[in-house]
Amino acid sequence: MRTDMNSHFRRGAYLAAGLLVAFLGATTWSYRYWGYCFRPPSVSAYCEDIASVVSITKYSRHSRQAGFEPLLPRRELAWAYEHASPPLFPEHPEFRLLHALDKSSTSLLPDQPDAMHVDAASAIVDELQIEAEFGHGLIVDARDRQGAQIILFSGSTFPTDHRKYCEVVAKASSDGSLRRISSTSFNFDSAGLEGVGWLTIFLIVSAILLFLALCMSGLAHAVLIIRKRRER
Repeated sequence: MRTDMNSHFRRGAYLAAGLLVAFLGATTWSYRYWGYCFRPPSVSAYCEDIASVVSITKYSRHSRQAGFEPLLPRRELAWAYEHASPPLFPEHPEFRLLHALDKSSTSLLPDQPDAMHVDAASAIVDELQIEAEFGHGLIVDARDRQGAQIILFSGSTFPTDHRKYCEVVAKASSDGSLRRISSTSFNFDSAGLEGVGWLTIFLIVSAILLFLALCMSGLAHAVLIIRKRRER
């Protein structure tokens, strides 16, 4: 009876240790590979403070023409809602800023927003000191409930399987200069591991470690039975 209790306790300890190692391993791997532990930080909190959107501009550091084509955000989101699914959406960098604006309490996303002049967009990027590797993205010019200017910038590196994403929220000071109030950066995959997140890694590692834990527990139990028989 005591042997059975010890065996059950040992099996439970192995399983608990396996889950703990899986949790720590998945969290560490996620942070080192994507730059966050469980999921990207949310931008929704800043969107809730916005009262109106003045313009949404497609930004391209290396093109003064193609990067500033008219943006139809609701059409892009309609496509995303239909074809994309979690975890690709809404956390995917191509959609997360537009999604946050669309799902804000006042539904801030216009059907066809104005776009700022190319020189004004470039000046904002320079003032915010956006790294050169973030060559394209979106610039949202908005106003908060007090009428102050809010700039939201989202940009990513040029297409590779594993890409970097940058998100900056800035507020205009009394002198007109922009002051960063939030800055977020992380990595994402546009191929290969696209759609894989912390939970997927945790489940895979857990399955492997739990299998090994059960094998070790069974082996230890078999050894105890053999020893007990030999003692008899």
